[in-house]
Amino acid sequence: LLDKTKVTATLVGRDEKTDLAVLKITPATPLTDQQVAKLGDSDKVRVGQWAIAIGSPLKYEATLTVGVISAKGRDLTIGPASQYRDLLQTDAAINPGNSGGPLVNIDGQVVGINVAIASPGGMGNIGIGFAIPVNQAKRILNELITTGQVKRGYLGVQTSPGNRELPKELQDLYGVKGGALVESVKPGTPAAKAGLESEDVIVRFGNRPISSFDDLESAVAETPPGRTVPVTVVRNRRETTLQVTIMLRPSEEALLGAPEGGAQPRQPSQNQEVQSSLGITVRPSSEANTPGVEITAVTPGSAAEDAGLAAGDIINRIGEQPVRNLAGFRSAMSQVKSGSAVVLRVLSQSPNGRIPRIIVVRPQ
Repeated sequence: LLDKTKVTATLVGRDEKTDLAVLKITPATPLTDQQVAKLGDSDKVRVGQWAIAIGSPLKYEATLTVGVISAKGRDLTIGPASQYRDLLQTDAAINPGNSGGPLVNIDGQVVGINVAIASPGGMGNIGIGFAIPVNQAKRILNELITTGQVKRGYLGVQTSPGNRELPKELQDLYGVKGGALVESVKPGTPAAKAGLESEDVIVRFGNRPISSFDDLESAVAETPPGRTVPVTVVRNRRETTLQVTIMLRPSEEALLGAPEGGAQPRQPSQNQEVQSSLGITVRPSSEANTPGVEITAVTPGSAAEDAGLAAGDIINRIGEQPVRNLAGFRSAMSQVKSGSAVVLRVLSQSPNGRIPRIIVVRPQ
């Protein structure tokens, strides 16, 4: 503790998804109210209010830095397993060693738990730090104290970070005003068993309207495992309702899965390559069972690079037109109006094989 007292801690429970844990200590002398941090209400925090970060940055114990709340509702992905939602952003200096320390308001109430920084090139603090809202932490710690774990529902669908809020181009393509786009469905999951398909747009989960992928994640997480829920999707511009039985969310480590490898590449039947105005060079797919055109190069600084396309991706549709070969690619691209955004269906390589992605390439 701050007065150098050492106590033994017992792990009550931990939650990988939110990166939170509860430890239990029994100090020799009971702590007073003045020695225990008071938890505030992070829902009442406003951008511009004072923020004070406390921790041990770079091993300098009991360090206090001051700034403001810079933003709310930030999402952050660190590696394949750690995905944080609805974070508080602050310019109070946060560095390695601050994680787990409190972010407090001007009244000394804890409104967040410091968790990460944005630091290009590992330069350290540049004024962009993040904290888990304390109200989120309260919900998690109550479950950990009661049961030792957090039970969340699990569906088994994925989408790209750029499509968590459906862009206008995809709303027009699928004939919706919002919803959660399903880009890929994991085999053997509740989604797969219920018949959900890639490019379904989920617009209702039970009685809850769904306008974004964040809405879907919240609704699924709050559903008790084992419950069957009607899920309304838009498929081919028509609504259909599927019955989905939600399961218990596996651990984040299990969700990563063991590498299965993808299809074995073969040499293209021809060496012909085509350069596109999007900023990509393509050739016939090198995978026998995966028709389409394979990206061999992406021009640095191009619209394709901005959209996240990469060498090795296979394009199998442009807009609503399937692409099976170079001739199909040329035909589809010839119908794209100059200066218009292009919607591509792409199969990208992952540790578990090819996964579909929907990518919007916008003119620069």
